[in-house]
Amino acid sequence: MRPEQRVAGAGVMHYLSQTKWSLRDIVALMLGTSDNTAANILLDHFGRKKVSDWLTDNFPGLQLQRNFIAPVVAGKDNFLTAAALLPAWQELFGENNEFTFFCQNALHEQTERGKLIYYADDLKFSGDTFNKTGDLVNVEHDCARLKLNQKCFDCIVLTRFTGLKQHQRALKLQQDIGRMLMQNLLQK
Repeated sequence: MRPEQRVAGAGVMHYLSQTKWSLRDIVALMLGTSDNTAANILLDHFGRKKVSDWLTDNFPGLQLQRNFIAPVVAGKDNFLTAAALLPAWQELFGENNEFTFFCQNALHEQTERGKLIYYADDLKFSGDTFNKTGDLVNVEHDCARLKLNQKCFDCIVLTRFTGLKQHQRALKLQQDIGRMLMQNLLQK
């Protein structure tokens, strides 16, 4: 890791002194703590344009035009829709190989539990939860798979808001949606 790759925001890599990381640990931090530094290291390693072109070819509607926490320049921003993200999310769970199992485990260990999976402990949800969150100023996103036995729900909630009151409503909306889905799975 080079010093200029360290960016603030979500994650922990930006303030840790370690400079040599395994690719496995970087992916785990990107998925498990939404680490922006880890994501940018991966983009640098594989090439942001190459990753962007792959996304365009395989999942139209997912646009990666800048590194994370980088300013938007000349309108080049990252963009996604729930409809574009869902096939990518489901493919990750549809494949059975060492890489997808590793990614699924990192998503299972996601440290941000304040949105779609917020009520899992209160409901004593005995199934598995996998989620990946994202947030920026005026944006709260979460994508989750809630699974109990052979039944599961994949849910993506993308919110945009202004002000504290709308922010609180956006979080409550995500929490309530997750609660309803878990309650449905828990019904016999």
